[in-house]
Amino acid sequence: MLTQTLLRTFLAYNHQANAILLCHFAALTPEQGQRATAISHGTALELIRHMVDTLSEEALAETIDVGTAQGGSPRYVRRWQIFLHLVNHSTHQRSELSRYLEACGHPVAERDLDFLNFVVRMESTEC
Repeated sequence: MLTQTLLRTFLAYNHQANAILLCHFAALTPEQGQRATAISHGTALELIRHMVDTLSEEALAETIDVGTAQGGSPRYVRRWQIFLHLVNHSTHQRSELSRYLEACGHPVAERDLDFLNFVVRMESTEC
């Protein structure tokens, strides 16, 4: 079972890494942001929209059926597990978006998105 500390650290990292990409995304022209490209969700703008969707604390506590929604038999998971999947999947999506931003002339430094660099920075600012 995940501890609250682990989940909070991973969520904080996800938030920071996404914020870095949003800063680089802001440097794109409107045409570059909306250009159809070979990344998931079709355009950088749509991928950004997908990446920043979040759930409330109340929703995290709920158990939901993910099996029936896909036409199968009931399979129950906690929403926090889905949320952790979203955070983990964002790693892939940040990679896609980072490659696209680099192709558009707005590269993101790998160290800016590195989880261990994030943890070191976070721990150095704690009391």
